[in-house]
Amino acid sequence: FGRAHRLELALFVDDEIYVENKIHDDGFYDKWFGNPTHEVADLSDTLAREPTKFIVIGSPEELDRLRPEVERQFSGALQIMRSHRLFLEGLPLGVTKGTALSWLAERLGVDRSETMAIGDSDNDEAMIEWAGMGVAMGNAFASVKSVARYVAPGIEEDGAAEAIERFCLGGKG
Repeated sequence: FGRAHRLELALFVDDEIYVENKIHDDGFYDKWFGNPTHEVADLSDTLAREPTKFIVIGSPEELDRLRPEVERQFSGALQIMRSHRLFLEGLPLGVTKGTALSWLAERLGVDRSETMAIGDSDNDEAMIEWAGMGVAMGNAFASVKSVARYVAPGIEEDGAAEAIERFCLGGKG
């Protein structure tokens, strides 16, 4: 699928990234992912294990156009979501930041009502919905804002800091 559409497709295996059609430089990968990145000639011949997720890197317009096709292609096998305006992500079904937050809270003995989650993209939606205090950034996708209990100012206005001050540190925000 990636080859047929000439996509910059990054496959994540554990904490390493494998890319067959690498368009962006190492600095881009370091900035956004911080994981060791390997440019390979053929992904299907390189990976020793199944990837844990994929990310298609592209312009917001390209990813908006491509998303319905990716969803049709992988329906029932993967959940497809935007993790950033530049990224279209594919994850195993049922794996979300929400399930991760639930798991962590249970392990730490923290009640759901005592949790807070802040986010702005599709991949944050389940986490914000699960948290006792779900906060969407002012610049968040509309679907994320719709499940949030509070919408903070945008990232440029220090919205995350405002939400932490208001809900965790007892300030007025």
